[in-house]
Amino acid sequence: MAGIYEFELKGATACTEHDQIKVTGTVTLNSTTSELRTVIVPGYTATAGQKYVIVSNDGTDAVTGTFKGLAEGATFTVGNGQFRISYVGGDGNDIELTVLTVPTAPDTGFTLLSANPALTAIVAVLGAGVLLLMARRVRA
Repeated sequence: MAGIYEFELKGATACTEHDQIKVTGTVTLNSTTSELRTVIVPGYTATAGQKYVIVSNDGTDAVTGTFKGLAEGATFTVGNGQFRISYVGGDGNDIELTVLTVPTAPDTGFTLLSANPALTAIVAVLGAGVLLLMARRVRA
């Protein structure tokens, strides 16, 4: 596999709540061109110790190679959480991620607005003003 695998995580169920590639045959990664990107969907909170098989390899053939910069057992950060990768996870020949510290979805700013009514009012008034200016320009 060469290129980018963007693993999206929004729940514990493979193929419906998180991505999983099912492979028949061998899995070969190129450590210079195979890249893993992990994305946590807003609203989902993982659990420390939770495991996600991201590549399910049938049979007994081993995974060959690694993702760029991620050797067996390497840890990496997503947001403010940490994961560990294994190429001998699952039933022994799958690529698996384990949550070490609980990541949170990125802050979209909604929390700040919902916790601060004055700021929400200011943003609403400014937004209405911009809309009025745009409407006047369209009429002219």
